[in-house]
Amino acid sequence: ININALKKLGSIYLEQGNIDDAASVFDELFEVLRIEIEIDTRILEFEKKKHGKKDFRFPELNRRFEMILRNHRRLLLNHDEIYVKLRALKEKELQDKFYRSFTEELSEFRKKLNDRLSLYDDLQKSSSVRFTREEVAVMKNVREIDLNDYFWSIYREGKLHRDYNDIKSVEEVFGEWFNSSFTGSDPEKNIVLWNILSDYYWELGFREKLHDFLEQVIDQTGADPRFKVKKSVFYFLEKDYKQSSAIIVSHSKDITDFSSYNLISESFSEKNQRIIADYFLFISDFDSKNRFDLLQQSGLIYAQSFKDYSSAKKVFNKLIEFYPDSYKGYFSLGSVYFIEGKYPETLKNWEKALELAPENKELQNNVRLIKERLKEK
Repeated sequence: ININALKKLGSIYLEQGNIDDAASVFDELFEVLRIEIEIDTRILEFEKKKHGKKDFRFPELNRRFEMILRNHRRLLLNHDEIYVKLRALKEKELQDKFYRSFTEELSEFRKKLNDRLSLYDDLQKSSSVRFTREEVAVMKNVREIDLNDYFWSIYREGKLHRDYNDIKSVEEVFGEWFNSSFTGSDPEKNIVLWNILSDYYWELGFREKLHDFLEQVIDQTGADPRFKVKKSVFYFLEKDYKQSSAIIVSHSKDITDFSSYNLISESFSEKNQRIIADYFLFISDFDSKNRFDLLQQSGLIYAQSFKDYSSAKKVFNKLIEFYPDSYKGYFSLGSVYFIEGKYPETLKNWEKALELAPENKELQNNVRLIKERLKEK
């Protein structure tokens, strides 16, 4: 049975508003994939029983695992695509059905990943099996792949529960990651999930839980400043500007470079970039080490994302005030005037930038071009 043909047929029914037929086709699609997984799982169990016997072959065992997990990935990706379509179309009843089946399949996928990892760990400890160097390398590579798959599954299920405002289920599935053997393998993945969970607490209005959670994470991350900055931005959103700035000032020794602010961009770059621009502008008064980057990024967001040229010009003027010897403030300010079609002001600022960076080829070309444009007028 052609999986892609079934998916396309189901999508056509959806577009036509024929929900019952769409549901029937999607059920058939998932059933086909589940049958393939079930067949491979039974063969895998047969291969497992060969462990300790002369006819045991690791490549065959691994091949069976790969076939199961490949089909399970196909099942999940199709589930994901269809669920997203249903949510966009606001087909609530069918969406609810696929939400439940999707979360079940994600959980089952993680069980299979754990099964492979546990078995391979046991095999490597076993004295009855000798592995070639290539087979050991395969097992190491498998662990890295399964780590990423497991993490994606946790992240995706958490996002599904967030769609239904079910913070308890989000906490449970994220907790599964934090309590797993994977936790120490890639600490940055812990950071990603902590950051997402803090966003969910904020979005769903759990203010007290949010701040308690951030305190726990800050204790665990030690000198890492990223969650201290994240706590500051939440106070900023609550309009508690005193607390927001106090956090940055009190942890200034840890906030050594602009990467300390990375979590803010990860949280709000798609949802609401104005939060980033407003916060960077506000906090630039309290973080002198990163003031240049904070102002530069704030101005760029106002100009490029919102076409808020008035705010952008104010920010770039502030940048020039603090850094009069840097050409970048003048160049950025001139660029905003250029977008507005105010060429005399553009030329004035770009010429000043060129005075500060006379070897800069881009500035030389820009000044020449704007002069030509002014002559044409």
